[in-house]
Amino acid sequence: MAIIKHTSIGTTAEVIPSASIISLAQLAYTAASAATEYNNESGLNLYADFALACSSGTPSGNGYVALYIVPEVDGYYPVTPVQGTVSPGEGFLAAVFPLNNTAVTSTAASACVRSAVYNVPIPPQKFKCVIGNFSGMTFSSIGTQTVGIYPHNLDVA
Repeated sequence: MAIIKHTSIGTTAEVIPSASIISLAQLAYTAASAATEYNNESGLNLYADFALACSSGTPSGNGYVALYIVPEVDGYYPVTPVQGTVSPGEGFLAAVFPLNNTAVTSTAASACVRSAVYNVPIPPQKFKCVIGNFSGMTFSSIGTQTVGIYPHNLDVA
């Protein structure tokens, strides 16, 4: 009988750099053009874990950050939102980072608001990630703001 298990984490990367997230206002989105393109054409990973880190601020009790995955189709991106209040669309919503109501005032890495989502299906091609800020706060202009990807697959043992 075959056993299906997860493989170890593949090559990790930063899919939304700090420069795109700093000072991101409440109810605003990062620009897809500023996101780092992730190429899944060779790895063909089925899933990825995503981690959000942001310094400084106080998320609201039910605050969250929405993660959108916009795949490349025939050499172009069907949606290229600019930074602002235009959503990439519900069809691209991949996951939601829940945030707790903990005030963070330090820029030390250990004091970041951190959240993660696990086993998010990812497309077998190039894609970019966009986030929407529904945290109840504007992200800080100092410290660490980033979204990282940790891809993985399934294996038959």
